[in-house]
Amino acid sequence: MSYEGKSVYGDTITQQGKTVKLPYKMLGFSSMLGRLISCMPLLSLVERNEALSFKALIMGEVNNPTLRYRTLGSRSFQTIPLTHEARGVYRATIPGQQEDFEWYITANTSLGDVVFPATAGAAEEERMYQTVVVTR
Repeated sequence: MSYEGKSVYGDTITQQGKTVKLPYKMLGFSSMLGRLISCMPLLSLVERNEALSFKALIMGEVNNPTLRYRTLGSRSFQTIPLTHEARGVYRATIPGQQEDFEWYITANTSLGDVVFPATAGAAEEERMYQTVVVTR
């Protein structure tokens, strides 16, 4: 992805050969280049049975935003579709858990496929997900 600078409609971003005109200026947001998906708040500790809710900010036209989570050590993931709240803003809630767990988000966008955290898109043996410790 590269930052192309000003355009008639705002700034542009190029990723995978596609150039997209952004409806806003990116002044002050240069640190976000390359981050087409972000989540907040990023909690790493919850109490037993406490639901974990957060927002995902996803750039571009978004299709199929999905959260996947699993208990640490489990092979299979549970799937939750993200709920659209506003332009680029999606919400997800992981139900309260008994054990430590990990999660990640994927989405298909007009800017390409995105994943959060970025390490969840690595080669299988190198993947790392967002980990949450459940207090007892």
